Amino acid sequence: MNLTHSPLKLLITASLSLVPMANAFADQQDNIAIEKGKQLYQSYNCAVCHGEKGKGDGENAEAYDPYPTNFHDTKGYHHGYKVEDIIHSIKYGIKDNPNSIMPSFSHLTDQELKEISAYLLSLQEK
Repeated sequence: MNLTHSPLKLLITASLSLVPMANAFADQQDNIAIEKGKQLYQSYNCAVCHGEKGKGDGENAEAYDPYPTNFHDTKGYHHGYKVEDIIHSIKYGIKDNPNSIMPSFSHLTDQELKEISAYLLSLQEK
C-alpha cells in the first residue's frame, strides 16, 4: 500500500503535529498550578518555618527540632518527596515525631493540596 497521499498518512501527520501542542498545554497547566501553589504557600505563612524560598530557614526555624523541611533537598523530607507523600504531610501534619510542630492543613481542598505540592516539587533540586 502506498502511503504517499493516503488518508492514513494525513491522519498520522495531523496527529503528530498535535503532540507539541499537547505538551505545551501540559507545561502551561503545570506552571499555573505551581504559581497557585506558591500563592497558597505564602498565604498560609509556610515561610515562617520553611523560609521564603522553601529552604527550611524561616524566622522560626531554629526554634524547632526537627528543623523544618528544606524543600530543595529531597533527603530532608520527613515522609517522602513524591506528590502523594507531600500531600499527606500537608493534610495531616507530622504526627509521628512528638517534637514536630508541623500542623494539619486538613481544611485545604484536594486542588489546593495538589497546587502546593506542585510548587514544592518545583523547588526540588534535580
